[in-house]
Amino acid sequence: DGTAEPVDIIAVHSLNGNPYSTWTHPANGSMWLKDILPSYVPGARVFTFGYASRTVRNPLIATVPDFARALLDSLRNLRQEGSERATIFVCHGLGGIVCKQALVFAHLDQKRSGAVLDSNVGVVFLGAPHSGSSLVDVEGTIGRVINILSAT
Repeated sequence: DGTAEPVDIIAVHSLNGNPYSTWTHPANGSMWLKDILPSYVPGARVFTFGYASRTVRNPLIATVPDFARALLDSLRNLRQEGSERATIFVCHGLGGIVCKQALVFAHLDQKRSGAVLDSNVGVVFLGAPHSGSSLVDVEGTIGRVINILSAT
């Protein structure tokens, strides 16, 4: 009948990213998740998940598992609203690792998180470092050095 199944799109940004600017074109200010994607996926709801991922000026205090637990808590709350909508994740960089970890936690606690797993129909990884990244280590080290030097 031409009607699309309702879907929730959850965007998870990368290291040093932002839940809005990561997905926004710097020149024209268009946030493609909000301004373009809905014309391709009618009826989709778009959510962004943000976490404190700054490393250079503000070293990471939380860890990927901490971010993943926060994402999973947000997803459980979304499912508790009675939503039967399918979920698709769009993850950039470290956001892909956070998402994968959240899905692992959901699998390990299916009693509380089964609806999160059942609703997931896909994950889009954009530059996710599935095998790790030496850039993360270098950036963290540089950030710590800068913090030490700026404190003296």
